[in-house]
Amino acid sequence: MTKPYLDKTYDDSKKLFLVLSLIKGTTDVIEGSTVNVSMILGMEIEVGDIVQPIYDIINILWKNQFSKYSDF
Repeated sequence: MTKPYLDKTYDDSKKLFLVLSLIKGTTDVIEGSTVNVSMILGMEIEVGDIVQPIYDIINILWKNQFSKYSDF
């Protein structure tokens, strides 16, 4: 009874980890970019500066998921 539940939960957790890994990799590439975006007011902001807070959140979630797998 609990075995199917645990198997499903483990599979769902693996899928979430893979999705977070893909998102983390993508935002890491964007965060590391040096493309400047010229704003309407003439300000120049690097794309990486805009994405940094998002990357930090994803990185925390990724580390949390990774720590779950290190217990196995």
